[in-house]
Amino acid sequence: MKYEEIEELYNKLDTYSNSIGTGPEQDELLNKLTKLSELLDTFDSQSIEQKSKELLGDLENKELDTLIKDSIEEVNNISSSIENVTKIVSGLDKIINKLNRFS
Repeated sequence: MKYEEIEELYNKLDTYSNSIGTGPEQDELLNKLTKLSELLDTFDSQSIEQKSKELLGDLENKELDTLIKDSIEEVNNISSSIENVTKIVSGLDKIINKLNRFS
């Protein structure tokens, strides 16, 4: 898992959220985006990679990498569909839960 990939996901989601405006249907996405931002502020690139090796097994690390990459791909292909946003929020929730173990 690379800090840069998590940062890329955050930046893409931030750009997306800025382009669609805010409303009650975006609250969950914006909450997850805020949590992801807080986690990125907590870590630096070296510590997140080192801690992921220490705290997560190989399978969990691969799963987290896959979640991050899948989420980036979903954001790249996003439409304004609530279904897509819900899928992204679900992936973010899993990513955030795993990253919270590092703090």
